[in-house]
Amino acid sequence: MLENWSLSLVAAATLAAALPAEAGEQDPAQPALMPNVVVIGSAVPDPGSEVVIEAGERRAPAADGADLLREVNGVSAGRMGGRGLEPVIRGQSQGRLNVLVDGAYVFGACPNRMDPPSAFAATRAWDRITVLKGVQTLLWGGGGSGGTVIYERDAWPESPGVTAGAGAASSSNGTDYEFFGDLAHSTDTYFFRGQAQTSEAGNYEDGGGDKVRSAYTDSAASLQTGATFNGRDRFEVSVDLTRGEDIHYAGAGMDAPKDDSDAYRFSYRAPISQAELNVEAWYNTVHHLMDNFSVRQLTAPMAMRVPARSKTFGGRAQLELPAGNAWQLTVGLDHLDNSRHATRYQGGDPQQVDVVNSFLWPGADLRETGLILEGERSVVNGLLRIGIRYDHVEAGAGKADADPGPAMLGSPNDLYRAYYGRGAADENEDNISLLARFERPLWQHGPRLFAGVSRTMRTADATERYIAANSPANAAMRWVGNPGLDPEEHRQLDLGFAWQNQAWQVTGALFYDDVQDYIAPDRARSQPGIYRGDGARIYRNVGAEIYGAELEARWQWVTGWLVEFSAAYTHADNTEDDRPLPQTPPLNGLLQLIRSNDRWQGGVRLRWADSQSRADDDPATGSGLDARETPGHGVLDLFGRLETQRFGIFNLGIDNLLDKTWADHLNRGNQDPFNPDPVQVNEPGRTLWADWKQRF
Repeated sequence: MLENWSLSLVAAATLAAALPAEAGEQDPAQPALMPNVVVIGSAVPDPGSEVVIEAGERRAPAADGADLLREVNGVSAGRMGGRGLEPVIRGQSQGRLNVLVDGAYVFGACPNRMDPPSAFAATRAWDRITVLKGVQTLLWGGGGSGGTVIYERDAWPESPGVTAGAGAASSSNGTDYEFFGDLAHSTDTYFFRGQAQTSEAGNYEDGGGDKVRSAYTDSAASLQTGATFNGRDRFEVSVDLTRGEDIHYAGAGMDAPKDDSDAYRFSYRAPISQAELNVEAWYNTVHHLMDNFSVRQLTAPMAMRVPARSKTFGGRAQLELPAGNAWQLTVGLDHLDNSRHATRYQGGDPQQVDVVNSFLWPGADLRETGLILEGERSVVNGLLRIGIRYDHVEAGAGKADADPGPAMLGSPNDLYRAYYGRGAADENEDNISLLARFERPLWQHGPRLFAGVSRTMRTADATERYIAANSPANAAMRWVGNPGLDPEEHRQLDLGFAWQNQAWQVTGALFYDDVQDYIAPDRARSQPGIYRGDGARIYRNVGAEIYGAELEARWQWVTGWLVEFSAAYTHADNTEDDRPLPQTPPLNGLLQLIRSNDRWQGGVRLRWADSQSRADDDPATGSGLDARETPGHGVLDLFGRLETQRFGIFNLGIDNLLDKTWADHLNRGNQDPFNPDPVQVNEPGRTLWADWKQRF
């Protein structure tokens, strides 16, 4: 299989290089094509890419890093509460996305994913968010079959001296207040920058006037400092702290009284001869507490409490070699080490929750070490990129033999053996990923085309391997990881174009992903390799197929008037069991009209989605992870922006102007005691919002 895909990559690169080209050099006015790259908040937009300028400015205050991405075409987010949204790119999420916060990996400490990595990207701390859809590079870690999200900060200020900024935001439905500040000082030899923000949100109302559990209190602070020793090198250190309190989740049986992270990062960049060396290292911890009594009224038959923690350290070293024979090469080494622990306790009342119920993560450890070689060169008026990556993976569960005691009657290994016939052991994998990508203009000043083919490997995460939630009285409430899972093999092809002139821009893409050993959540029904048929939540390897299309267009027909349209579609199948993969977004997009001049901007936006009838919503025949088949929706928003030299920038808007009751298909099943009727967590109803910021 590996040999076949290696030949395929070489053939694709050769074919791309052989495409006809008009004589002459590339038009210098035509920028390099990256139609699968989206940059939010870029000061200088690249019209050859899918770029959303001030996307965060034209919407209500964002709850977290995933909420910032929801206007990007092809990107969706699943909701469980007001904070902790789950980003989804081209129908893929969780471990199939690489999410880097200031260059570092961070993993949440909730087995139920109340805190995906993007939850720790403080919304006001980032100067740039880059979204790479699909596989465009192998430099940012193993996996990443769905894409990569990079939260970046321009630590070193552009101009010397002192700069400062401040702002505030509020809304009528959800965010009560948000305050933030930014202070920096720099010289030619050193800099420091400090940022802070705090926000509080209440339970919002949906379009029907029903309360949805979504309240939270959130704060974050960061400090970065750096120096240069010879004017060409750069040394930087940063500290980021986030604190979450009393976070409500309508789509979960528990809430989170606490969700805190501490992150530390070091980086050094310097020239070595004619090469460039970049070294980064990071360490972060997440402490998470969830229960069913601190933030909500206890309605369950038993009080439950889960303290959990995640610890991650790692680093990367990349050497950018000088171009030789027109090749620009990057050689890299990276390492990632993550350990997670979570224990569920039970008790008859909230004052005595001290009996071990389950070791949800029984000392789960995952280590990955990668070697990368990636190169680019100009070929027949285009750009060719080829890469290869080797990853060595080690995984284990140090407390798999720990017995919770008489209450549960069995260790995690007992659970694994009961469902898979084997216990947890030290696992080792050796994975090879390959990439070839080519882009070029079809003719001078004409559309630019790209084609990419890749083979990427994704290893199972801590939950898929080692979750061990027992329930002696009700097998359907058990949740059991599979220590014997094989890594996923994604074999992808994507094609696309970007075409623009002074008045309009059109970009589009087609993508196809054939997945071998897709790690599918399922229910135990005595399938091959599953020893029981009692309906417990389990994991198994299956074949899968994911494909889709994206289209985006912008047209400025007269000065000051702009129309934007976007649409994205994903189709995802479990081909082994002939059923849809769960949590796949339907056809969806945006249509907006914007009027603007140098100082102000106003517009109207329609957020729309088709119905999703391809749902995996029956636990008797599938996983039951979809709440239901979801009807389509169209939500109308108004927004405006005013820039003043003296008083700063004001953004105002009304989301869901018509106060519709609606839910995204990706949203979790509702477990809200305020409003038990809806089967999904509804989105907010009509919301008036305001956002102000000023630079000093």
